[in-house]
Formats: sequence, structure tokens, C-alpha cells
Amino acid sequence: MSFLAPSVLWGLLAASAPIIIHLVSTRRTQTVNFSTVRFIKALEHDTIKKLKLRQWLLVLLRTLAVVLLVLVFSRPVKTGYFPSWAVGDRSTRMGFLLDNSGSMGAIYEGVSLLKRSKSIVLKTLQRVEGKLSADIYQTTPFKRRFSGEFQSVEQIRDILSEIHETSGRDHLWQAVEELLNQSMIETRGTGAIANEEFFILSDFPATAPGHWEPESPTNYEVSSAQRFYLFPQPEIEGNLSVLSADVQSQLRLLGQLVSVEATIGNHARALRKNVPIQLYFDGNRVGQVVSDLPASESKDFVFQAFPNRTGSIRGVVEIPEDGFELDNRRFFQFSIPPRIRCKVLGPSQEHLTLLRVALTSISQDSLFVEFEEQDPYEVGTVSLEKTDVLILIDPADFSPAIAKEIAAFAKQGGSIMAFLGERYSNSFDGTVVEGLSLPNSRGMTVLAEGSFHEVTKYDAKHPLFRNFQAINLSREMPRIFKHVKIADGGEGKVIMSISNNEPLLMEIRTPYSKVLAFAALPNPEWTDLPLRGFFVPLLHRILVYLAASESEGRSVEVGETVNIPLQRQFISGQLEIVGPTGRRTKLVPDYVGELVTVDEVDEAGLYRLLSNGEEVSSFVANVSPAENPAKRLTEEELLSFFPSDRTRLVRSDENAPAAVIAARWGTELWRLFLVAALAVLSAETWVGRVKGERSRS
Repeated sequence: MSFLAPSVLWGLLAASAPIIIHLVSTRRTQTVNFSTVRFIKALEHDTIKKLKLRQWLLVLLRTLAVVLLVLVFSRPVKTGYFPSWAVGDRSTRMGFLLDNSGSMGAIYEGVSLLKRSKSIVLKTLQRVEGKLSADIYQTTPFKRRFSGEFQSVEQIRDILSEIHETSGRDHLWQAVEELLNQSMIETRGTGAIANEEFFILSDFPATAPGHWEPESPTNYEVSSAQRFYLFPQPEIEGNLSVLSADVQSQLRLLGQLVSVEATIGNHARALRKNVPIQLYFDGNRVGQVVSDLPASESKDFVFQAFPNRTGSIRGVVEIPEDGFELDNRRFFQFSIPPRIRCKVLGPSQEHLTLLRVALTSISQDSLFVEFEEQDPYEVGTVSLEKTDVLILIDPADFSPAIAKEIAAFAKQGGSIMAFLGERYSNSFDGTVVEGLSLPNSRGMTVLAEGSFHEVTKYDAKHPLFRNFQAINLSREMPRIFKHVKIADGGEGKVIMSISNNEPLLMEIRTPYSKVLAFAALPNPEWTDLPLRGFFVPLLHRILVYLAASESEGRSVEVGETVNIPLQRQFISGQLEIVGPTGRRTKLVPDYVGELVTVDEVDEAGLYRLLSNGEEVSSFVANVSPAENPAKRLTEEELLSFFPSDRTRLVRSDENAPAAVIAARWGTELWRLFLVAALAVLSAETWVGRVKGERSRS
């Protein structure tokens, strides 16, 4: 404890006055004539002793009252970060980091958390004394908005008005790292700043801070002059959120039901009754359910609806608005192919005969499958610009031009079905196209005449076999006479396997495309699969499954950078991205990598990529789950990341400016001493009054 007016402490000498007065008064005697002293002597051992004790008690109370009153005027304080004598004389650099991520747009008592944080900054600066320079930062994206000498609150108010709420993720701890790094670089060796204070205003999402630990000497050098003030936000009550919304149907055709699964979370501590959850396709409501949501739990819902057109369908699952609107809807998209365009690349007619018959049958029945055959070993190049599914028959030793075309096709979202044969098994490690995800070859297995392997396992949950219209699918499985021994290397998923436990059909996925690889060629020398009754419907399912491009269902988080591969006929056009609100931004493509980068994903919803006004790709952006206001660090977790002796956590129910001033300069205690002095004076009055009444009696 220290004193803001220590010179007043000389007044403590006055505390001796009651003692001196009492001692002097006891030396003065007064003679009173009385007839007899017999009754006085009777009182000597009782009343007189009590009287003397009461007198000393009065002396003690009066002395204590003087001491307390002197302490009141000397302004005692509980010691803060700075010594009391340094008020107004200490140069300070204040760094304010404002979290302007999605979760800070939540509403508390009619005001957003970001606006509340701005108010705290202004009120704190109004109370600060002494020479001061200020730095104002935002988290999303990290940017310093102001750096310089603090002139006025109005100056800072204008700066804060430029920091807006966003839908992006905060990356708070990276921002703190940048803040400390920048401060360390700018103040190193200058000796101009006596103290550095960092004010972090955030809801502190429950994400790990990575390697950033100020107390660890292996990271950032936090000097003894650095102080931290943490401002957690008040709890947002009653928030509901759409946690996920995904299309479950992977075989999608016009006129068939599409299943959408959604998960709704109730982050409130009470049951929410009769909550409507709605499903929209292209802005039209196609499904709704009303349900009760248990407290602090999530609940799954499955919608089924018919898409009314082909092409890319935009969907959203929506719940009623509440205190945090950004998580009240979840966007997704999927495609219904108007037709499937196939390109078949095979080395000989014998391998294509039965496959051609099956494709022709599908085309005649559905009128939406088109296919074209080409021998890649007779021509020097192929064009895959208008191809949805590429079918490779025993691929190996492609020309550089064809290999480059296939690699570009896969990178741009094209899907591939491959029938592997002898040529493929003889290729080095099964690599026929650099970057093409085909399984590695380990040679071939050829059985003796009359011998065969059977398909003993298949993934009944895979979209190719789920709800397959067959009385007994196991009986439809083919016999295998010879096959390529393939290995997935841990990257693929086995869909069908034969009796020697080797794969017959394997799926390999990349971020952009899907590859289905058969370990046998589609002719009777290898397998009787093309002769089986379920081959045509299986091939139909495979084409529909592969035609659903991975890129069309792409979903990213707001704030992410998105790379979109482009076909050559589109990359040379005028490219622009159209955001959810209709804002258009021109883009410059990477001609070498044949892609375009979108780094302005700053709001949730659908983004469309146009080339010369024609839509060539799209994706949806959703708010990061990390921005859920219910997922926050506890006070103990938060304080563990900062120096305990130089960190002040200011709770949301505290007076923030007063808490900062108290932490900086200490807490003035004169009010406590004044209350104590008044209590002592009241006791002295009561004791003195009792004495007077007894003497009169």
C-alpha cells in the first residue's frame, strides 16, 4: 500500500492528543466535601474500575478516529502496476487489438460485441493520464488502423469507425503474435517507452493459441514493462445455430428425391420449443419441420425434396433469427447433370465391344449419356474440354500431349473410370500420367483355365450399391479369371474385393475429382462382369456418381483463399467473381497453373465465377464453426496464456475503465478508511453517552 498525499501523514502526530488530554485530566483533582466516604469505598472495587476502563476505551476510540481521518486525507492506494509518484510522468504505449470477426457481431442488450468493445476503448482513453502513444489493430484481416501520439478521443473515435464487423474467422492468436512482433521491432533499443500495455478485446474463441506463450523464453520476449488487459465478452443467451447441412444423395438425377441432412444446435440452457427448420432450393422452400430442441444439445434432421431442374442447385437450411444471425443458415450446392458426356480412350476394339454395348444401352434408355471413342495410341492428342467422365481402357505410355491433357482434366474437376490391364501392370509403378491418382500396380494374377476368383466383399453402404434394385446382389457378383494386382498405398477405398482379398474396384479421391479403378478389363477373357445382368445398371450408377463433380459441391469457410482450376477455353476470358450480395470483382488468372485465386471470400453465401459473363464455376462459403459464440475459453484457460503477474482480466460485468485505472495505478482505499473512521466515531459517541447517563443516575 502507498499514499497519493504522503505529506498529510504528519497529521498522525495529532493522534497523541487524546492520550495527552486524558493523562493531563487525571492529574487534576477536585475536593468535594462529603459527610462520609463509607459508600464511596464500597464502590471502589466495582464502579470506579469500570469507569476507568471506559475512559481508556474512549481514549483508544478517539485516537483511532484521528488516525483513520488522517489516512483518509493521505489517499491510501493498493499498489498497481505503476508507483503512485509516477502519475502523469510515465510515457506509455498502448496497443488495442479489436476482434472484428464473425462472432463479434453477436448482439448483447441491443448492441453488437464489437460496438461494445469500441466503447470500452474510448472510455478507457478518456481516463488515461500522462504521455501516451496509441496503436489500434483489427484481427480480421489483421491490420493496424492507427499508430501515433494520442491527441483526443474524437481522433480515436474516427479510427474505430473504420473497423467493421466481418463474417470471417479471427485468427486471434496469430494477430497477437503479429502485434507483439511489431511492437518488439519498433521499440527495440529505443528506450523511449517506459511501459507497454496491450488491450485485447475479444470473445476469445475456444481455439488453441498454437505456439504463442508469452511466458515461454523460447518464443516472444515479453519484458517486465509489458502489461496485458483482457476483455472477454458477455455470454450470448439463447443462441441456436445450423451446425451442418450436407447433401447425402450422391446419385442425383432429375425426378429423384435428394436427401439433405442438417444438424441444429441449441446453445441455450433451456429447452427451445417449436423451432421451425426450413430447406430452400434456389430460393424456393421445399421442406420444413418444426421441432423442440433440448438444452445444450444438437439434433439431426433429414429432408427429402425433388430438384425441379438440371444444373447447379443452390440450397440453404435456415432457422429463425436470434442474437447471432451468421450461424442461422448454412449454404450448400449440388448438381443435377442434364447429360453425361463420356470420352472412351482404349487401345483396341476387343476391349471396347461389350463396354460399347452397355453405354449404347444406357444412352438409348435415358437419352442423357453421350460417349465418344478414341484410340490414344493412333493419334497424338485428344480434347477433353467437353467431357464429364473419362473412361480409360488399359492406360499406359501416353504421349506427353495426351498425358498433359488428362492431368489438366483431372485437376479441373473431371472424373475418371479406369479398367486396368496388362499394359498398365507392366508400366513402372503403375504411373501413366503424372498427378493422376491411379493405384500402384504389383503385377498380374492369371488363373489356370477353368479356375476363377469370386467377389466376396462389396461396400453395401457405398452410393454405387446403396438401394441397388436387385433381389440378391451377391448372386450377381462376377467371376474373375485374371486381374491386375493393385495396392492403394493407404490413399484409396476398396469398394469390391475378390476371394484372395485383393481389390477389384477401388475409389481414389482428390480435392478436385474422383477416380474409380477396376483391376480387370471389361471382356470375358478377364471377367464375366460385362455379361452379368447388373453390369448396365452398375455402369449407369458409376457414370452418375462420377458426373457429380467434386468442385461443384465445394464449400469453404469465410476468410479462406480459394483456388479454382479453369479449362483453357475459359481462362483467357474476362474473369470476375460475383459474391452473395452481387458485388463483382475482376480476377487475374494464373496462366501457367491454369487456375484463378479468389482471396476476397468475406461473406457467407454463394460465389459464382464468370468468364466473359458465362458462369464456369461456383462455390459456397459458410461461417467457421470456430465463430460460434458458445465456444469460448474459460477464464482459467485464457489466463494460462499470459504472465500472471502482469495480466488483468476485466470481466464483462465490471466497469472496464475503472478496472484498468485500478490495475495501472492501484485502487484508492480512502473510502474504506472513511467508513471505518465514521464507525469508530459512532462507537465513541455511544460509549460516551452511556457514561453520561450512568453519572447522572
